[in-house]
Amino acid sequence: MTTLVEILRDAAALLAQAQERLAQVLAQLGATRAQHAGTAPVADVVALGSNDLATRETSRFAYPQDFLEFWNTYPLKRDKRKALLAWRKAVVRADASAICAGAKRYADDPNRVAQFTKYAEGWLNADAWEDAPLPPRDSGRPPGPMERAHVLAARLEET
Repeated sequence: MTTLVEILRDAAALLAQAQERLAQVLAQLGATRAQHAGTAPVADVVALGSNDLATRETSRFAYPQDFLEFWNTYPLKRDKRKALLAWRKAVVRADASAICAGAKRYADDPNRVAQFTKYAEGWLNADAWEDAPLPPRDSGRPPGPMERAHVLAARLEET
């Protein structure tokens, strides 16, 4: 008959094996993420089995240098954590320098109205770094008498 001590000893051995295998898988996953996203592997940042929520949250939302470059360039500073999550997905689809260049173009676009600037998360999820410049905005009002006079004068000169 197996005693409780023997059962606990066997369970502890199995748990140690499972933790070792999990550490191997996390290291492989972290290396893959680092290759694609330019970030530090998760296994390097988080101690395996760490129950410290602050440690996990800090490592999960550690801001890579290339993201900070993007964030400093992007014109609207809202929802930084959501933007980071979108950034991590975006750098798998495109080069970080291309994304930052697109953010600079968007920030410098003279047709961008601050009131209608996209949040960084939505901009990244939409692959907006590939977008053409914004179209010129008109005032939305019908032409006044001066504009109509200029149009008529131009037509008269053509004839």
